[in-house]
Amino acid sequence: MSRPGRRLWTTSRQVIGNLLPLIAVLIPAIPISLGIVRAGVTWLAIGQLFGCIALGIVVLNYLGLFGNRGMQRKFSLRYPALYPDAPAPTLFVGFARPDHKSLLDPHEDIGFLTLTEDSVAFRGEIHEVDIPKHCIESIRLRPNIHSWLWLGGWVSFEAKIADKSIRLDIEPRKYHTLFANARFRRKFVREAQAWLNSSQTPSEPQTENAPE
Repeated sequence: MSRPGRRLWTTSRQVIGNLLPLIAVLIPAIPISLGIVRAGVTWLAIGQLFGCIALGIVVLNYLGLFGNRGMQRKFSLRYPALYPDAPAPTLFVGFARPDHKSLLDPHEDIGFLTLTEDSVAFRGEIHEVDIPKHCIESIRLRPNIHSWLWLGGWVSFEAKIADKSIRLDIEPRKYHTLFANARFRRKFVREAQAWLNSSQTPSEPQTENAPE
């Protein structure tokens, strides 16, 4: 679906979010690896390589959501014009269809997720999805590439409509580090499960003091 305005979730943003952490790892890892080739494997070299990996995780945590704050602000301003009849935006998330494959980033689209009284609604730059609440069979955590480094993963809304299995995978981008969103993700899935099992729309979890 075509949307007005310049795209926010661009290939360049996806590249930067993954390229900068990779560079941070490669700069020290390359000379260490060359040293291993010349002098052989030592415990010091092994420790240095593990240090590079730890550095990469730290850098990915802070730079993996490069530009997230600006995208959230700009999309909030566009949202009323793009979706004048949609529910008020609640949670900024990354979205992907189950069959989406990308080497750049697990998120196919960015937008807002809202739990209404009778449905879960996603409104993004490209995609919009509505799943009736009564069709949802489960809400659970699923892994993505961020899960490999303990820095996140999907919240999956799994439903069946007319005997067809439907899945809505989102990852919170409420905060601007992966670690903070990973913590929030576990709280949010509990809130969403409580919403599913009740007749009331829950308020957003109170996590203003979560670490950035």
